[in-house]
Amino acid sequence: MSDIGPIRSVIKGKQVYSVLDRSRLKINGTLHVEFQDGQAHSIRLDRSATSKEFGIGWIAPGDPWYVNLVSNDVWPNHVQAVASALGDSVSEETIRQALDLAIRDLKPIDMGVAPFKFGGRLGQILAVTERLRLCETLQENDTFVKSHYCMPLVTYLLLTCFDVLGQGRGWLTPADWLKSTKGLHVKERLAALEHATPDREAAALTLLEAHSKIYGVKQAFVRFVLEVLPADSRDRLLRSIRATFLPYPPGVTQTAERDDKWKIDYLFAKRNTYTHRAQGIDAPHPSLFPREVFGDLGWVMHDHVRESGGGTTVAVWDWPKVLDGVVRDGLGSVVKKLASGGNSR
Repeated sequence: MSDIGPIRSVIKGKQVYSVLDRSRLKINGTLHVEFQDGQAHSIRLDRSATSKEFGIGWIAPGDPWYVNLVSNDVWPNHVQAVASALGDSVSEETIRQALDLAIRDLKPIDMGVAPFKFGGRLGQILAVTERLRLCETLQENDTFVKSHYCMPLVTYLLLTCFDVLGQGRGWLTPADWLKSTKGLHVKERLAALEHATPDREAAALTLLEAHSKIYGVKQAFVRFVLEVLPADSRDRLLRSIRATFLPYPPGVTQTAERDDKWKIDYLFAKRNTYTHRAQGIDAPHPSLFPREVFGDLGWVMHDHVRESGGGTTVAVWDWPKVLDGVVRDGLGSVVKKLASGGNSR
């Protein structure tokens, strides 16, 4: 049954009143706003050629009803947060251009909650920005004891930014991918099964492998290092790790330096051991090995990985500063590519 009555909303600082069928209003639904001279003028239920869509975030019955409307516009604090993370490496104008494009992935109602909790390029950028700020906070007022607990967490948080920024088509669980009726996901599954055997278990494994190649966390992690990072940043990251294989006696003198692929796999393994085993590696407090005193002697032993026939000793240089720097470089690369009209994915 219709319920014709007045509603009120505040749009860009202006009170707007309209009369419409309130029985058609629902939270997470949409309304359409007409503007005149840049100011909201009226609210309507249906789209018009000149209206802008808003999401309904909340409804408060009263006289009149108050309807909280949200739009998929870039918020000033979004631009400021990204600019703070990137410093002078990317202009605010470039950041705004990138976010204006990224926000198209979201529906207006998504902005009424927290955009970094959703998929899309805006969520990708803001999630990394938030994580970088968290890492800064964890390292404020640093002490020797605090570094013992916080440094492993900071390292982990920075490594998770690798796979967030390296996502190609966004993140999707295997179950959601299998159940999805979207055309793209259907095509991906059909392509994976095109040459699969009739055996059900084999077909299931084929689908799992196909999902991992497209949406897997490791796929995104490796893509960030090899494709998203600028070459000089990638080089700085890999040079910050020394990994030397030491055979067990009697061949202990036959050492070998690990290649870049081993180092990338090691980084991903460290990310996962913190996630799944709650195991982090304590980092030495920077005051123990100040660069101005020790120079290249600032290399510190970080880990020892046991392997068949021996083990690999891992030393790192200037962590977590190097990790923090390459994440910011990768974020800047994503923002600049997006602003230039390229797809950051």
